[in-house]
Amino acid sequence: MSGAYCDCFPARPCVVAATRTSGSRGSTRIAVTLLRALLEAGADPNGRQNGGYTALHEAALNGNTAMIRLLI
Repeated sequence: MSGAYCDCFPARPCVVAATRTSGSRGSTRIAVTLLRALLEAGADPNGRQNGGYTALHEAALNGNTAMIRLLI
């Protein structure tokens, strides 16, 4: 899967890609479930992609409060 790994740790899964949703309730719910699973599996929530953005940056830019709560 392209974009599923952090720029800083290419061998370690990153959660940034999980924070990108289309904005519908269903896709957001699935993405939150995926994010939770990735975090529980040890994914790096502070990994950076796309010019230095973290998962928290992406969640904030998308206005996804459920993901923001999960990441903080």
